Amino acid sequence: MKKMKLLGLPMAGVLALSAPVLAQAWPSRPVTFIVTSAPGGPHGVVAKLIGDQLEKKWGQPVIVDYKAGAAGLLGSDFVKRAAPDGYTVLFGADSLTTIRIFVKNTDFDMEKDLAPITIAAYTPFIVHTTSKVPAKNMKEFIAYAKTQPGKLNYGVIGQSQQMLDSMILTRTAGLDMVAVPYLGAAPLLTALLGGDLQLYVGSYSASAQHIKAGSLVPLAAAGDQRNEALPDVPTLKEQGIDQLAGFWYGFFANKDTPRPIADKLTADIREAMQKPEIVDELRSKFGLYVIASTQQEMAQRVAREIKMRTEAANAANIQPQ
Repeated sequence: MKKMKLLGLPMAGVLALSAPVLAQAWPSRPVTFIVTSAPGGPHGVVAKLIGDQLEKKWGQPVIVDYKAGAAGLLGSDFVKRAAPDGYTVLFGADSLTTIRIFVKNTDFDMEKDLAPITIAAYTPFIVHTTSKVPAKNMKEFIAYAKTQPGKLNYGVIGQSQQMLDSMILTRTAGLDMVAVPYLGAAPLLTALLGGDLQLYVGSYSASAQHIKAGSLVPLAAAGDQRNEALPDVPTLKEQGIDQLAGFWYGFFANKDTPRPIADKLTADIREAMQKPEIVDELRSKFGLYVIASTQQEMAQRVAREIKMRTEAANAANIQPQ
């Protein structure tokens, strides 16, 4: 009779009852990382790099499976609907916080449908201008821009978190500037160097050569600390603007994943991320800083970014497509 009652429970109930046992034995078969971008880019390479470390610890294969599309919705929704057993894990990016902003008619809710595991690593953005603009820091740029209301342009990558973060920055700084959309960072940088733009919020790795040549000027670091490559450039917060802007990679599980398994995922990934060889490789090859956050830290950052970016989209009357 007891066996029959147990078999009659919903799957979530069985998992809840057996969670401590599952966590001790987990993983007993391959784990799949769902990557929300197409093959060939750094996203999948980083996933494989971390997966290789975890294979050694777990004694089980880690498979990287690509499900790109709809601002990360395809992969996120797949994990939402997967069995909540820890064997299907989302390796997503900062762009997931914009799904409900840019994608029309979706019932996906990042905060309700996924369980945060850890923000693995991030690239803090740099706020740039050109050497043609008489400003060496953010305070000087704000003062200059306020003498040219409606006449200066800033570059954005359409339908992206970079666009929203740029809008947040100009609004927070009280700047009357025109947002000019581009299809990617390369044409945007060309326009910036050519003088068509006066401001750009983006990664240091793409602009490093131009900063070293003196054609671009770093006004501020948009992370929570100064960029190692630009130690003399103060953060936005140091200059009176409380904003983080950057691009991160992070792990999520199905929201119903038993707590002991989610905790083991977090602990094992954080341990792998903090190995010196991983820290060095991510920094040297991809310009990524290891965070290896706790679940709570990740949840707080996700909530903050969703709130700020949704407010920016509403203020700009951006409609999901």
